[in-house]
Amino acid sequence: MYYIDTPTKEVWAFDYDVNDGQISNKRTAFAIPEGTGLPDGCCMDSQGNLWVAQWGGSRVVAYNPLNGSIVAEVHLPASNVTSVTFGGENLQDLYITTARRGLTDEE
Repeated sequence: MYYIDTPTKEVWAFDYDVNDGQISNKRTAFAIPEGTGLPDGCCMDSQGNLWVAQWGGSRVVAYNPLNGSIVAEVHLPASNVTSVTFGGENLQDLYITTARRGLTDEE
C-alpha cells in the first residue's frame, strides 16, 4: 500500500494484511526530486509502477516503488497536475487531470 505525503515530497510504503485490513511497516519508498513539483494523485500500472501527478511540475512520472527509479515521464502544457489513472479498452489510455487554481489567465 502506498501513501503520498505532499508536504515532505515522500511516498510511503506499508505492508497490508488482507485478512484483517491492518497496515504496518511504514517506510519511505522514494522521494520526489527537488524542482519537479509536489506529488499529488497517483495510480499503479499492471507492472507495479506508481504513476504520480506532480503539482507545479507540469508532469506525471512513473516510478518503480521498489527502488525509486524513474520508468517513464509525461510532460504537460499545464503546471498543476492533480491526478492520473488508466482507462479505455485494456487500460491502454492514460487519463490526467489538472487544475488552474493559482494561475493567471495567461498561464
